[in-house]
Parts: sequence; C-alpha cells; structure tokens
Amino acid sequence: MRFAINGSRAAVVLAVAIMGCIEDARADCQLGNPSFELVNSGNPFAAWSRFGAVSVETSLVAHGGLAARISGANTGPWELSGLWQALDTAPGERWRVSARVGHRSANPITGAARALINVEWRASDGSLIAYESTPVLDASSPTDVLRCVRFDTGPAPAGTATTRMLLAYQQSPALESGAAIFDVVSFDTADDAAREANQWADFPGGREIAFGGYQWRVKGPGFYGPGPNQFSDAANCVWGASDELHLTIRQTG
Repeated sequence: MRFAINGSRAAVVLAVAIMGCIEDARADCQLGNPSFELVNSGNPFAAWSRFGAVSVETSLVAHGGLAARISGANTGPWELSGLWQALDTAPGERWRVSARVGHRSANPITGAARALINVEWRASDGSLIAYESTPVLDASSPTDVLRCVRFDTGPAPAGTATTRMLLAYQQSPALESGAAIFDVVSFDTADDAAREANQWADFPGGREIAFGGYQWRVKGPGFYGPGPNQFSDAANCVWGASDELHLTIRQTG
C-alpha cells in the first residue's frame, strides 16, 4: 500500500471487502497480485501478462502458498519467458524494484541461462523507448532459498508515459533446463512527490473519520491494490467508537 502522512498529519485507514481481480496488466500506481495468490479467480497470474513457459510454484515460496516459476521456452535462439505489468509514470521519475528470487536444487538454472528483471520505458502508444536490465539469478546462485533483491532505476527518459516491470528467464540456444522462481514482488516510485500525488487517487469517496487525534482518510470505493481488492468506505465497514478503531474485512468470493 502506498501512503504517507502529509503535513496536516492525516493518515490512511483501509476498509476492505476481499476479492476481485483484474485479468490484464493495468496502468495504475501499484502492482496487482504481487505474490501470485489470487487463486479464487481461477488464475494465480491475474493482473500479469505472461509469455513463454510460466507456471505455478508451490515448493519454494516466500509468502502464501504460491510463487511464479519461469523456465525456458525451448525455441532455439536466445529467448525470454516472463511476466510483466505496466504502471503510469512520467519523464524523470525513478522506480524502486524488489523481489524474492531463487531456484530449486531439483530443477536448478544451468549453463548460460539466467533470470532478469527488466524495467522498460514506453511512450503513450506503447512503443519501447529504452529499458534497464538487471541479472538477478544464474547457475552460480545458491539453491533452495529465495533471496531478496532490491534496486532503483535511473530516471525515465523523455517521452515516457508508462513503465513495465518484466520478470524473465533467459535461455540460450543450448536450451538449458532449470527454472527461476519469483515471489513477493514490488515496483514503486522512488519519487516522494509522485508517491504523495498518486496515492490519493485510491480515495475517491472522501470519507474521513477522527481517531486518536488525527483525521483518517478511508480508501475506496472501488477496486484498487494491493490485490486488487474491492475497498469500501461505507460507514458499516469502518468506524471509530470508545477510543477504538474498527475495520471490516469480508471475503466475498
């Protein structure tokens, strides 16, 4: 969740009705389904676009019961398999990436194959302007553990309207076996001003409550990240009474 306490000491409270999914990658301010757990949707990769050999991992996970497993497409030339999402951005904005990444001793990365996280800068028509590629896993990486990788991008170049984060497995013409595992992915602006401006788009209802000497904004109504989930700002979902703050969380699917 992207939020910050502003100069007037306002904060944020969330009222959530859990469920709902977006099947396609979406331009927004936060990743959808960052831990591949939307199993009730029938698609644990909801909110992601995928290509090549992408499947579900259950034996090596960092959160919940599922992770993403990406392996070689076995097409012959140097080739990628992967998952991606697109978020809105602007020229000059920097982004912060983190993920848990690893491979299993039962199916390790071998040879020249490797796992990458690419950040692409794209124009308003979707055309690629430039990209940054960061190797995060290869045959020498320890097995049976998911390591945390973190890095910041450079500034988005002139003409950028969206950025795509791509989780990828790169296979050489040798068609190496093995698979890379990704879990608990985050992709957030590293620009404090952009974070402050973007966060309030998730709070269209305008409901506030007083609690603990602060005014709290209530998220929703609508489908937003994390998740995405359906957030409600209805009075019966969140209220303050007797110096206690109450939130209602309800599974609806």
